Amino acid sequence: MQTDTAHQAWDARWGTSEGRAEWLAPDPEVRDVAARLADRLPTAKALDLGCGIGRHALLFAGLGFETVAVDMAEQGLAEVRRAADA
Repeated sequence: MQTDTAHQAWDARWGTSEGRAEWLAPDPEVRDVAARLADRLPTAKALDLGCGIGRHALLFAGLGFETVAVDMAEQGLAEVRRAADA
């Protein structure tokens, strides 16, 4: 049985500031959709599966969404936690 090791590669990447750099800003299309949804759904929820370092989860949370972020890469989740705490 072969197991997926992609999360290990992402852990290595997100463990460095250089590896995180290109993943910090939300995608412009996601940012636009999130803003429109926030205007229409003041009590909305967001689920970010494969959240990585949380660029989209943090965006939704910042707009007032009740947000859950999930990823198998521990380095990504650690970064989301640090950013959310800040």
